Amino acid sequence: MAFPPQMFASRHKMVSGPPLDSQQIASPHQKYEPLSRGGRSSQANLSAGINTHPPHTLSHEAILQQSSNANYGGPPPIRPGVAVVIPVSNKQYYQEPRPTPKAATNLQTPFLSADFKPPVSTPAHDASLIPPIDYQVLLISLADEYFTAAHARGSVAALAQQEAETHTYYKLVATGLGCLEAVLKHFRLQPLVEVNVRLRYAMILYEETENSIQAEEALSKGVAICEMHRLHDLKYQMQHLLARVLYKRNPRASFKFVDGIIQDLEAYQYIPWVYAFRFLRLSFLLEFSSHQENLIALSHVRFLSSTAEKYGDKAVAAIAMTLESLIHLRESNSAESIEQAQRALAAARSSQFDPLVQNNPQLAVLTSFVDLCCALQTFDPKHAASKMQAMQTSLENHPNASAWANDGSFEIPISHTKASPTTGSDGPLRQGRDGKLVLSFNWLPIEDLHVLGYLLSSIAIAYRNTSDGHRSEQLVREGINFLDSE
Repeated sequence: MAFPPQMFASRHKMVSGPPLDSQQIASPHQKYEPLSRGGRSSQANLSAGINTHPPHTLSHEAILQQSSNANYGGPPPIRPGVAVVIPVSNKQYYQEPRPTPKAATNLQTPFLSADFKPPVSTPAHDASLIPPIDYQVLLISLADEYFTAAHARGSVAALAQQEAETHTYYKLVATGLGCLEAVLKHFRLQPLVEVNVRLRYAMILYEETENSIQAEEALSKGVAICEMHRLHDLKYQMQHLLARVLYKRNPRASFKFVDGIIQDLEAYQYIPWVYAFRFLRLSFLLEFSSHQENLIALSHVRFLSSTAEKYGDKAVAAIAMTLESLIHLRESNSAESIEQAQRALAAARSSQFDPLVQNNPQLAVLTSFVDLCCALQTFDPKHAASKMQAMQTSLENHPNASAWANDGSFEIPISHTKASPTTGSDGPLRQGRDGKLVLSFNWLPIEDLHVLGYLLSSIAIAYRNTSDGHRSEQLVREGINFLDSE
């Protein structure tokens, strides 16, 4: 087949014609159809055309640079699946199109089992991984341990009466106080934490030392913090301890201090703390034996019983009436005083069937002791013998009750009053098992009560000692032996 000469001329002009300018360069986005004449592929035609450029024509770098300067900011984009000739230093390299990667699914390592777990590398010992030491908590914990160790050795030191044991006991107490003092001086504490630390610090000073002034300073600062942050329960607890500290140094000053607090509490109608401070004032008055102090004590007891009856606190009313009976017996052994004591005791027994009273064996034993004392004051042997049997029965019915504490303390529940979150665990008002407030009292432990029972029993049958085979003396010896066996 013959081809016209114009076709060859046009093809020759395309390959070796005059230099191209920027307007003759086609857009790289224009679609070219490959030539397929003479059995040659489009790639062969393109390569042949490029390789036949004469020396005076533009190089590929110049053509690409003019194209980018004219309309674009970079080389033409490379489309996937298209062969591209990349000119570098007048040499041609053919780049095959890269296959499009597919998402890998269900990749499994042939040499690992399905249950294989990569080992967790343990980092080397790094100081940054160790939490910092909280010296506040450390010192407070150390103080508790020192106090616990000292109290565990207290009985041994008291019985041994040796200087070495006593020195060890006080050394442990002093070390615990030093820990608390360091916390208060060298750390900035939260208000609630600081108040509790000051309260514990002052309590140990009051119980174990004679540093009354130092305890007063710690409590005064704690009361100021409580007033600033409205920690009312802790404030009254610290004032309760402060009154006891003041009483050791100046009893009359403590009387005025407690009377002022009672007036404020009655104005605010904070009845649980009214009970606590009224009983505290009563305990101060019972230390005196004058007629005037007894009259003031009777007024406090009657106010307590009437207030407790008003608010339904049967247990508080029962213990207040029992104390009123004791005050009458202290006042005089006249028939009038004994009659008033028996009347108050009968009022206390009237609430013995109340559930809150029945759950307090200490209250039942206290009532039986006071009842026996009233019978002894009447000088009626038969009546005294019957009261002695009732007292012994009350002791035998509660020998190992869980309510008996080792230190002789017991709790009186206050009905319809829940404890607040700031209620302490060592003050006169505490949180009971059911979340309600309880009023704490300190009395005799069960061992000392048994010894007291031997003493009162021997007094009750002393009138027939010679005719009863010296039974009264035997009871006294049993009480002494009981003390020696402890």
